[in-house]
Amino acid sequence: MRSTNRFGHNWSLISNWRISRLRGNFEGAFRNDNGQADPGISSLFDFTPGLLNTLGKQLAVGPLNADRLHIINIYPTYILDRGPLKGLILTPGVKIQSGVPLTTLAAQSNYGNYGEVPIFGRGDLGRLPMTGTVDAHVEYPWLIREGKYLHLAVDFQNIANTKRPLAINQFVDLSYQTLNADFKKPGNGIPDNLLDGLVGGFVAPFSVRFKAQFVF
Repeated sequence: MRSTNRFGHNWSLISNWRISRLRGNFEGAFRNDNGQADPGISSLFDFTPGLLNTLGKQLAVGPLNADRLHIINIYPTYILDRGPLKGLILTPGVKIQSGVPLTTLAAQSNYGNYGEVPIFGRGDLGRLPMTGTVDAHVEYPWLIREGKYLHLAVDFQNIANTKRPLAINQFVDLSYQTLNADFKKPGNGIPDNLLDGLVGGFVAPFSVRFKAQFVF
């Protein structure tokens, strides 16, 4: 669902609310629940469960790792048309999204690679909590002479400095039957990922960005 109010009476609005479900047992050519970086290659269907059922519920249908029920974005804009700050542009923003499902990922018994098998079924660990941030963009076009402006702007990200988790370590073991001491701790658990650990495990903290742009 999308709502748009074109600019009029000094304000405009762009907003959308997506409601969706993403279920299955294969997420596509690139598997990002375990950070597998070789598109088109997956061990998910290399083997059958066999007599010992070492694949557990790997082939069962469940919520895929990018499944979010709600994503909401609201971006109004207002431009001051009088006073000493005439032309000042104010754009607050609200972003809200449901948490993604969490799955116990076990090492593959034949390959020994971590994070291969959703052994208890997808989404067995529940979901991450809903997250939301409030941002703001403030911009002032300073007229130097006719047709020449200096745009000064500042962006405020995550004004409330929320610290909701974005990921937890879902790898129950580091290799086949070698338990992972960081299982369920914050972070995505992918050793080669620069956002690993606490940095990638939470919503990005409050930040400010400045911009100066000469327009002619």
